Amino acid sequence: CAFTLAEVLITLGIIGVVAAITLPVVVSKYRQYTLKKQFAKVYSVMSQALIKSYYDNDMIIPHCYFILNPDKTLYGWSGSGIECASLAKPLLLKNLNVIKTCRTNPLSNGCIPKYNRGLNDKQYTLEKIISSYVLSDGTILIAYDHFPLATVVDINGKKGPNKWGHDLFMFYVVTDKDNRNRYYFYPANHDTESGGITAKEMFERLNLNY
Repeated sequence: CAFTLAEVLITLGIIGVVAAITLPVVVSKYRQYTLKKQFAKVYSVMSQALIKSYYDNDMIIPHCYFILNPDKTLYGWSGSGIECASLAKPLLLKNLNVIKTCRTNPLSNGCIPKYNRGLNDKQYTLEKIISSYVLSDGTILIAYDHFPLATVVDINGKKGPNKWGHDLFMFYVVTDKDNRNRYYFYPANHDTESGGITAKEMFERLNLNY
């Protein structure tokens, strides 16, 4: 009518083995689900800020955008470092809830975590970051040359894994070649670290609209 101690220990051992096998998978899927939700949220917030910034500027568009072909390939760009820095950047940041700004040395000043590596080898390295902006929800915008023409976003801030294609993605400001009245953030097809996906692939998996 009762279990022996050996039977109980064997049962607990089996449960432990099954948990050890399945728990990492469950945790990994939960993290992926969470990052997908954060990606969609961040993209929505950034997109709304970009649209509002242009309306605030009487729809006068600074020369800080790429031109997109109908097949969604980049046709060219209308970029000016001066207009990106002096016009487009303040317009965008004005409509984002920035709680901390690091105009120099963002790592030592506590705006960003230490990332494992740069993107495209030496093109987007930690040392080449010009400035960074922390939003109220923890999202980090990382500025390289011509920000926000190309914007790197850490969608969950200082939380790990802090890797390209996991929680670190890049977006471009674009306009359609045949419709210059619409400007939006376009997910880049960038390099990734092991196991990651590009911003464009994440966008497609979530069935998001531009």
